[in-house]
Amino acid sequence: MTCDICGHRMATDDPGPSPAWRMVWWVCEWCFATAVEWEDEPLGRPRYEPTDSRWALATDPSGRAHAIVTGARCLCGAALDGMEPAGHSWSPAAARACPDCAAFAQVVDARWPLDKRDRRSRLG
Repeated sequence: MTCDICGHRMATDDPGPSPAWRMVWWVCEWCFATAVEWEDEPLGRPRYEPTDSRWALATDPSGRAHAIVTGARCLCGAALDGMEPAGHSWSPAAARACPDCAAFAQVVDARWPLDKRDRRSRLG
């Protein structure tokens, strides 16, 4: 699948269709735009979100806050194994924010063209 934001390849770590399959999340490997493929539904493309509300939060055993990119890894590249998802958004400004996640969040944010950041830019 190709990203509608930057034209790079999108990937998924989801195993794909199975008897229990309902949806698959796709993530662009360059700008980290997401798309969700629902069973029997058109492809959904969530809109641009600022860095403090774009990613979900996971806390590692030391208490450091990481940004979840997919169901298997964080923005900094760390695996989610052993981390505790928090159920709310990660913020690069949080006191315990992973500095590698925070630095890469700024890089990713800069990759989104300004004309693709309004609410209507990803509507089908």
